[in-house]
Amino acid sequence: MTLPACHLRPAPLALLLALLLAGCTAWPPPGRGGMAEHHAPAFPAPPDAFAERLACELTRMEDLRTEAAQQGVLTGRFALAQGSAARVQREYAAGLLADAARSLPALSGQTTDLSRTMPPGSRLPPECP
Repeated sequence: MTLPACHLRPAPLALLLALLLAGCTAWPPPGRGGMAEHHAPAFPAPPDAFAERLACELTRMEDLRTEAAQQGVLTGRFALAQGSAARVQREYAAGLLADAARSLPALSGQTTDLSRTMPPGSRLPPECP
């Protein structure tokens, strides 16, 4: 007994091949996907309270990181805080203000925790309002 040979018609095969080769050909705009998880977009901060608080937290975190590096106590917590900062910046730059408003207190808590882990005698930046 012989099995019948499969005869594929050229049109469905060509269509299948075209769909497989097409795939995802569009790339996300810069700062909106892929490596955006690790790089914060540059954005002009409008003069509002949220932008001022975000700028304060970013400055505070950078000051803490600089002081920790000088003291020799730079830990992995700074990388986590930097990731949170990039997230808040991305959300704010994309106009997701509600999401950014929920993420900013987490960043603030991380910078507060970082300031508590600094050795005695370290120059700590002031708390943000």
